[in-house]
Amino acid sequence: MKVTPVPQKLADSLETFSCTKSLGRTEDNGDLPGLSGDWLSKLHGLKELKVADVVVNASGIGAVLGNMSKLQQVTFSNTNISGTLPKSWPGGLAVLQISQSMLKGSLPTSISSLRQLQSLDLSFNNLTGRIPNGIGGLGNLQTLSLSSNKLSGAIPASFKNLTLLSYLDLSDNHLNGTVPAFIGNIKGLRYLDLRNNKFHGVLPFSTAFVKNLNTFKVGANPDLCFNASILSSTISGGAQPCDSKGRPSKGNADSPAYAPDEFAGSPEPSAEVEQQHHHKRKGPKTVVFAVSIALASLVLVIIIAVVLSRWCASRN
Repeated sequence: MKVTPVPQKLADSLETFSCTKSLGRTEDNGDLPGLSGDWLSKLHGLKELKVADVVVNASGIGAVLGNMSKLQQVTFSNTNISGTLPKSWPGGLAVLQISQSMLKGSLPTSISSLRQLQSLDLSFNNLTGRIPNGIGGLGNLQTLSLSSNKLSGAIPASFKNLTLLSYLDLSDNHLNGTVPAFIGNIKGLRYLDLRNNKFHGVLPFSTAFVKNLNTFKVGANPDLCFNASILSSTISGGAQPCDSKGRPSKGNADSPAYAPDEFAGSPEPSAEVEQQHHHKRKGPKTVVFAVSIALASLVLVIIIAVVLSRWCASRN
């Protein structure tokens, strides 16, 4: 299918472009050709680009972003974008989200040059290798999600410099080593998810740190445990208690992740989750109400039967 050229004036002046599943080919509409990556790449004046739930016809993310030197925010979510991450990026990026796609290969060290980056989300891809030490130099970073990839190695020591982090999700990877104690010094951290990795040793966090979190999840790390004299099982994030040798106690099921229902500054629950909670709260009350109606009906039937019996007896 022939792609309509981008008018030069539009390419120079357009600063924001958003394409969701209402445009282009999606999984539900396979007849349309999808969004042309070559067409997108002509919009070199963009500052914000968002593509979600749309098939993108491009050889890779680099082919789309290569000429967009003014970009500040990039979002590609649930697309078929594949290939490796590019070795160069627009220097002014503050938001970089390429999630639920088909990226592969390692994280390039070039990401470390994005000094203005505040949010980095590369979750749900097929990225491999170690996390670059240079990411710890992104001092403005507030959100970091690398979950659901195939990353390995330890959490870089340079992460201690990410003092503005409020959200850290490294779950569902192959990361190993001990959980760094410096994470407990990130005062603004509110969300911490390290589940389903290969971390070992004793959790180094204090009760005060964990209680300051909105969400804390470290389950499915078989060799990771918590010191029961410091943390209780209710706030252990899904880890097992340590035995006298500092190893996970055998025969203990994972404790639940720590996620208090009420927390100042926590994100609003989704409508679906809120609806589920509503039904759960409503269920027992509905049952009690139904039983009450049934009992009242039974009593009424008995009263009517007694009255009728006495009335018949008086007639006789």
